[in-house]
Amino acid sequence: MRYAKFRELPELVRIHQRLAKSFGILRRRRGLSKKALAAMMQTSRPLVVRMEQGKARPTIKTLHRAARVLGARLEVRLVSKEERARKRQSR
Repeated sequence: MRYAKFRELPELVRIHQRLAKSFGILRRRRGLSKKALAAMMQTSRPLVVRMEQGKARPTIKTLHRAARVLGARLEVRLVSKEERARKRQSR
């Protein structure tokens, strides 16, 4: 499959949307402008904007840097389908 033809799975879109929402909330709680956050992360303001819009596909390294600057902790987990199903049933 060629990358240009790859369509994102709905689950990936939801992950990026949740990341974007968290990123924006944390930035605003810290009272930082997008420009200030970009400078602290040593990245560009357009990347910060795209991250908040859910349009960027940041690397783990970039997410870790953002978490550190925002006073947060980055958590990345792989969860089996069985574990997810058990969690849903216990709700």
